[in-house]
Amino acid sequence: MKNRPLFYVFAGVVLGEGCYCISKVMAGVCVALCLFLVKDKEGSRFAFAKRLNIKIKISFLIGFLLGCLLMAAGEQIQEPKESIYGNITGTVAEIGAGMTDYIKLSPYQIDGNPMEGGILLYGKSEKLLPGQKVRIQTELVPYKAPVNPGQFDLRQYYRCRNIWYSGFYDDYTIINEREDRGKTFLFHLKKRWLERCQTSLSESDAGIMSAILLGEKSYMDQELKERYQQNGVAHILAISGLHISMIGGTLYKLLRWIGMPFAASGAGSFLLMIPYCMLIGNAVAAFRATVMLILYIGADIKGRHYDFITATSVAGSLILIESPYYLYDAGFLLSFGAVFSIGCIYPCFRGWKRGAPLWLGLSIWLALLPIQLWFFYEISMCSILLNFIIVPLMGPLLFCGFAGLVWNWKPFFVGCHLILTLYEKLLVFPAIVIGKPSSIQICMYLLSLLLFCMLIKWKKNRYGIFCIMMGLYVLCASMHNGFSIYFLDVGQGDCIVINSPNGQHYMIDGGSSDISKVGKYRILPYLKSQGIQSLDAVILTHFDADHYSGIEEMMGFYPIKKMIIFEGTDTTEEGYQKIKIQAEENQIPIYAFSKGDWIEDGAIRLTCLFPEQGYKAEKNQQSLVFLLSYKEFDCLLTGDLELEGEDRLVAMGLQQAEVLKAGHHGSQNATKEALLGQVKPLYSVISCGKDNRYGHPSQEVLDRLKESGSEILVTAERGAIWMEERKGRFSCETMIY
Repeated sequence: MKNRPLFYVFAGVVLGEGCYCISKVMAGVCVALCLFLVKDKEGSRFAFAKRLNIKIKISFLIGFLLGCLLMAAGEQIQEPKESIYGNITGTVAEIGAGMTDYIKLSPYQIDGNPMEGGILLYGKSEKLLPGQKVRIQTELVPYKAPVNPGQFDLRQYYRCRNIWYSGFYDDYTIINEREDRGKTFLFHLKKRWLERCQTSLSESDAGIMSAILLGEKSYMDQELKERYQQNGVAHILAISGLHISMIGGTLYKLLRWIGMPFAASGAGSFLLMIPYCMLIGNAVAAFRATVMLILYIGADIKGRHYDFITATSVAGSLILIESPYYLYDAGFLLSFGAVFSIGCIYPCFRGWKRGAPLWLGLSIWLALLPIQLWFFYEISMCSILLNFIIVPLMGPLLFCGFAGLVWNWKPFFVGCHLILTLYEKLLVFPAIVIGKPSSIQICMYLLSLLLFCMLIKWKKNRYGIFCIMMGLYVLCASMHNGFSIYFLDVGQGDCIVINSPNGQHYMIDGGSSDISKVGKYRILPYLKSQGIQSLDAVILTHFDADHYSGIEEMMGFYPIKKMIIFEGTDTTEEGYQKIKIQAEENQIPIYAFSKGDWIEDGAIRLTCLFPEQGYKAEKNQQSLVFLLSYKEFDCLLTGDLELEGEDRLVAMGLQQAEVLKAGHHGSQNATKEALLGQVKPLYSVISCGKDNRYGHPSQEVLDRLKESGSEILVTAERGAIWMEERKGRFSCETMIY
């Protein structure tokens, strides 16, 4: 590493950007440490400081300061908070060629005011071409931060791509018809090749090949895509270095083989490789591979040694200089994690001559494991073996795919189909839900991985294996083993998850009337991020869609041990029929509860307070009401109960509770003074959607809660809300402060 100053520049940039985001004080400490290393006093007892030469120390310090400055400059950009309506004028930088119709405008103006970055607008764009200037009147909506733990961070994804708003349009005006001929040619070529994929392959094969060859994922079958992800081989669906190496590297070597000069061969390779990168949208992995190939060809032309790690460091530094927020992007981390594992971890196994491809797969798996868990919360233990089979076939698959696109010859597409069929037959192994590790767990794992590499290199194999096994245990150990209750933000709906210290997990309701696929995109990511592999019981307070739609969605693929409903439920209801059919298909038993029934696991107790057996009323008034008790903590959960049901509940007598889940999303007909007078909650949680059409929460309810002295927490304003026990004390936290 002594002859790789650019690697230390890259390491400095990464550490600088990371420390700046974590803490400016921490950044100052790291700068002081760097200065100490540069000083390198004579006779220093720090062996690491003595070994590093001054060039490397200065390189690291420059990279560190550059990383801090880049992140500081990035934070100067004011992130949009509110929507904007106006006349949008901008240049068409990109047009969707797949199933999703969209345009990207960059640069652009709003009512004549120049804006930072770019925007995505969704609508019909048949007559538009790249480079044209358009005017559109619409509302621009900023990308929002996630409102639940585990939810995909759409704002971060687009922030590193310098896109801040999205919107929809029905009409547009072209104010400058001058097009970008190069981009227009590539756009039409991509559309033609996508159409060729659709007509020459089956629907599922066409979706996979469109993603692998052209970076277009809109045609992919979502269920098949999830199978690739769960088996740890989703990386083959992304444009990667293999594509660039095959296109640019093969052409370069071919031109050299037929006797062309170095410079001409390199130029010929670039002329094909760079337009291809533009065609697929300049993905991070493709840009990395392009830079590395350029450096490889440059080194070959100059007769210099090509250093793999230095080339990777140059590519990474260029990406982070362009957009420092890529440091927190899954695609960036997975791409560079895989490459650095090949350059840094795999060489440690060189002494193990047998099974070299298997050690390569293990190296990549060990490096990417913390990234996989941080972003996706689950792993496949069989991914090493699957990659051992799947990755070697990627070369023939790419050759057949590209040859089929260029020459449109049927046998090439038959080759694609045979390989993809084999892939699908191998995707039968379920993923294991682990949960999102903490930063401390990841740091300890990376330290154990470093020690593992050092010990293997020093032939201390037993100690190395013990070290990495301990690291894997620490990384995968659950950090969510105490008591907690989460009120998830599911828009206009309810979803409550109770986690017992005994390892039991219960859900009360799970649905929404305004969030599409709320189970898949909000509830399930939370469960996986907490390492919850199954639900011990799901309680449906009643059968309104905003209480069961997400659960209905999940019943087919997420383990639920039992379901609980009110004993007097109207069995002719549409919602009941839907849940019953799903429960029978997935062998989930349904239990009928009424007043006096309870669930207890030795730590928590859920007691049903209402309705009584045989009670008949409108379904909101039949909502199951539960009292959650754990040590000195009590929480009253009222479903959609309103005035009539509340009066009966109050007449029975209620004990004081620390937390009240306000009835019916804060409707004015619920949470009356009599109820508040008995419960006296410290916190009152209202679950509702932002700007919902029902006007929830009612101002009357807010006034009543305020007068009672209860702290009001609304999911529409605070995102997910949770209470948990920490070191014997209960705390309340929210996703949005």
